[in-house]
Amino acid sequence: MDQNESIKNMCIIDIINSSNESELIISINNATKQLISKGIVFSKSEIIKCCREKKASSSNIWTKQVARNLGALLKQIKRYKKLCELRETNINSSESELCCFGTFYDNIKYQNTNFKISFSQISCGGSHLIGLSGGNIYTWGKNIFGQLGNNSLNKELIPTIINIPSCKYISAGFSTSSFITTDGKIYSCGATENGRLGIEGVLGKTCMIPTKVKHDFIATKICSGSTNQIALSDEHHIYTWGSKYYCGMDTDVDILYPTKILEDTKFNNISLGIGGYHMMVESLAGYVYTWGHNEMGQLGFAIGKGTSQNEFNEPCCQLPTLVESAKDLYIKSISTGWGNSAFVSYDGKVYICGRNIRGQVGVDPSICKMSKLTFAYVEKFTCLTSLSHENIEKVVCGGEHCAAITKDGKLYLWGDNSYNQLCTETLGYTYTPKMVNDLTKVLDICLGTSSTFIQKKK
Repeated sequence: MDQNESIKNMCIIDIINSSNESELIISINNATKQLISKGIVFSKSEIIKCCREKKASSSNIWTKQVARNLGALLKQIKRYKKLCELRETNINSSESELCCFGTFYDNIKYQNTNFKISFSQISCGGSHLIGLSGGNIYTWGKNIFGQLGNNSLNKELIPTIINIPSCKYISAGFSTSSFITTDGKIYSCGATENGRLGIEGVLGKTCMIPTKVKHDFIATKICSGSTNQIALSDEHHIYTWGSKYYCGMDTDVDILYPTKILEDTKFNNISLGIGGYHMMVESLAGYVYTWGHNEMGQLGFAIGKGTSQNEFNEPCCQLPTLVESAKDLYIKSISTGWGNSAFVSYDGKVYICGRNIRGQVGVDPSICKMSKLTFAYVEKFTCLTSLSHENIEKVVCGGEHCAAITKDGKLYLWGDNSYNQLCTETLGYTYTPKMVNDLTKVLDICLGTSSTFIQKKK
């Protein structure tokens, strides 16, 4: 019997063995808690049968409050069952070709460039890229911090293969690169300040080759920001490391190695945007939590909520906080950018918040709240009504522009277009999502600070 089955059976036994109203309420509430935190799958019919038997044998303790608490549990069971059914949809894994727009680094402009390599994943950092193809890792771009992993500080203009065991997942941070091997080990290279690489003995040095991170779990996903990283394990736990302000812990020291947070909760997805200082995670039960920098409302709630100060004396929420506005929605995908956050619900709608200086939230900046530096922002997740006519599959946040891919492979872009990163020659910015007519059958997209990398079906 696995651990989840054991927990489920114990919850049912506790309900059956409750001897008074207080014990019964505690037992039902514990079952609800286990579902929400660990994604324990309860059978609705089994719970109803168990409670009916309890009511028949102990009617004196079956009060209205007990019934209300049971109703809350049944509601959570129904919600989680639907969420699990929605998650069973398979992701398209077709071979793809890469198209590039905007400026990448040193004012090098890409327009519809195809490197003739079929990448299964692309990740863009501050001024470098990582590509995953058939387990092989390719890197290119700037290399000031050794983030290309080529044992030098030399930049590369085209994708160049590096020496590392076969990989299944990649993540480019602002000045770092991280890779997950097929057996779940994490390797990293690049800048080492704040312990952001999680590698023993390299703090303050330049790490120019992929080096194994110190951890004791099997990793399935990793996201890298400016000074931190976050990883998801095969057992649905999350681990963070790096700057003390953004690790999701109440600490006054940097976290040098991957450390588990929110130990009693299991998770389905994680996000930490390019050059970002805030994180967003989705629990297995479908609830969204955010923490980190919040000067622009990028956490999805009021700037003053749970606020401390970061190293720049800016508003910062150090501990993971439930996003109340998302708790009744079924979340399909999440994304964080430099100063904003977004998610897609299973009914195809996009919700977005945060920094809106260049219209990246999809709202006219002139009608938004203004920060003390007179920057436009939206502090609560807001439904992007301009895309309500489409069934959106995925949303991605970049530096100051955003993207959405529809169920049938159409691509919408909006926000800053100072370097043609919106795939149009009209410079400036737009807060209205525009469909890219020349591109169809889009599989995935990766956004940099001022660049756009599109994977389309061959």
